[in-house]
Amino acid sequence: MRVISIIPELKLIIESLIGSLKRVFYVSLLLFIILYIYATIGAIVFSDSIPERWSDVGVSMITLFQVLTLSSWEQVMLPLQDIYWWAWIYFFSFIIVCAITMLNLLIAILVDVVVNQNEKKDDVIKTRNNAEKLNEQFSEEISLDKLKKDQ
Repeated sequence: MRVISIIPELKLIIESLIGSLKRVFYVSLLLFIILYIYATIGAIVFSDSIPERWSDVGVSMITLFQVLTLSSWEQVMLPLQDIYWWAWIYFFSFIIVCAITMLNLLIAILVDVVVNQNEKKDDVIKTRNNAEKLNEQFSEEISLDKLKKDQ
């Protein structure tokens, strides 16, 4: 905790991550819904061909999570492509929608939050500078008024 308070950049990043949790949750929920839809389709269509990977929705979700992480996803697709020529469309659309688009959306949220944090920080600095200028102006006027009254 002390390291976070000592390094202001790290503190800004942590605050940004905490500030983006709500939006990240909604994007994760959307990702889960898309994963569930694709897993259901995969379980219905591919369960007869390769039951060890597509027997039910839960197993299909685990298989698609492997595809989502891009970890040896071609080993999942190639056996199905030998059976169904159009299986590449299923996998490519899943990868484009989930792995690329959704992850870019998560990154965009985090960048947006960091930019907003920086803008707030700049606004606070501008407000503080304006308050200091006003304080200086009013303190000078008061001192001039006192001088005039004293004479």
